[in-house]
Amino acid sequence: MADQFDFESHPKIELHVHLEGSVAAETAVKLAASHGYDPEAVLPLIEGRYPKRFTDFQEFIDIYLAVSAQIRDPVDLRLIAEVFAHAQAKQNIIYTETTFTAITHVGNGMDP
Repeated sequence: MADQFDFESHPKIELHVHLEGSVAAETAVKLAASHGYDPEAVLPLIEGRYPKRFTDFQEFIDIYLAVSAQIRDPVDLRLIAEVFAHAQAKQNIIYTETTFTAITHVGNGMDP
C-alpha cells in the first residue's frame, strides 16, 4: 500500500489571486461595521457567511463588488493583506502572485 501524500506539509505556490476575492466574510463584516454600515444591508451574506456555492458567475461578481465596496482606506487594505498573509502561511504557501484592483478602491473614495 502506498503512503498517502501529505499535501498540507508541502510548500505550495498560488498564482493569480485577487486580494479582494480573498476577504473572509468575518473580515468583510468588520470592514462594513468600521465604516458605519450595517453588514447585513451591504453584504449579500447567508447567516453571516458567503454562499457555500455560487449559483452563477453574476452572484460571485455581486459578492466580490459588495466586499470591494467595504475597502475604503489604506488601513482596510492592510487588514485584508495581513489576514491573507496569515492564511497563506497557515497553508504553507510560500509564494503568491496577488493583485488588487486599485481603481475600484479609488472609485470607493480611497485617495490614490
